[in-house]
Amino acid sequence: MLVLLDGKEIHRVNVGGEQDYKDIDQNLEAGVYHVNSRLRDIRFHATAGQHKVAVTFLRRSYAESDERVRPNVLDGGQQRVNAVHAMQIKGPLKITGMSMTPSRAKIFICTPANAAEEMPCAQRIIANLGQHAFRRPLTDADMQPLLAFYQKGRQAGTFDTGIRDALSAILASPNFLFRMEEAGDSVRTLSDLDSPRACHSSSGAACPTRNCWIWRPGTNCRAGSAQGPGAPDARRSARPHTDHRFRLPVAEHREDGHDFPAQAQFGYAAGAYDPRPLFKKELTLFIDGIFRSDRSVVELLTDDHTYVNEQLALLYGMEDVKGGEFRRVTLTDPDRFGLLGKARF
Repeated sequence: MLVLLDGKEIHRVNVGGEQDYKDIDQNLEAGVYHVNSRLRDIRFHATAGQHKVAVTFLRRSYAESDERVRPNVLDGGQQRVNAVHAMQIKGPLKITGMSMTPSRAKIFICTPANAAEEMPCAQRIIANLGQHAFRRPLTDADMQPLLAFYQKGRQAGTFDTGIRDALSAILASPNFLFRMEEAGDSVRTLSDLDSPRACHSSSGAACPTRNCWIWRPGTNCRAGSAQGPGAPDARRSARPHTDHRFRLPVAEHREDGHDFPAQAQFGYAAGAYDPRPLFKKELTLFIDGIFRSDRSVVELLTDDHTYVNEQLALLYGMEDVKGGEFRRVTLTDPDRFGLLGKARF
């Protein structure tokens, strides 16, 4: 039997054979214990993070049968393919140090080689984490209290302890928890950092939101902030946040937890015939279309276009739209113009 860690052999042991059968036959439970003891307490060393552990048998093709019921064969031979039914991993038994993991690498963008390099490295790490958390570059006023947390933690422990305390302070800061607005009555131009918008990380995935106005910026967002006033790309912001921005009702369940409408009572408006997902998609496409076209926000209330498929069009009394795909159509009824004319709104 072989034990593999990330595809590399870390343990090998022989199980079975004439001696094992004799031990079990003569010593019963004690013999079973002796055999199983070879499969216990297999220790290995692994770094932090995800690993693949495999347990398998080297000989796989010797079995004459793999039937669930053992056949009555007089010739002898192996009747079943050996298989592992369960294994248990315990640990860590002894931690000998800290290894680099993907999440740790995002925090520790530098590693000090000596005491003189610790403070400059700490400043780089804190400035980087703070820029992500506060959604803007850090000022001297931001850095000073964070560095104080680092220094206090460093005095009590290690460099890592200081960074841990500074990170805790960043995550507890109102600048991370809320979107801070500048006080004053003067009129100013919004910059890219001032404008709440959906942004994308280097992997292309949309950054998750913390509330209806705050996004965690990725690398592309920080680069975009250098574009100056007027650069914010609001066209991407509609789709993930329509419900939050416009306080749309999201009534999908009754208070008792059951879906409604009740399908047994309202078969024409429940289940696959429930029109609410159609209403929501129409509204999202409508708002997204306004933002992507860089048009006036006033047109959210006055625009004479919408997006429907055949099922939704029939609910609106339109008979010239066919198919399940949503497409843009021009409305003729002024009561259906803008947000207030949408069923979801």
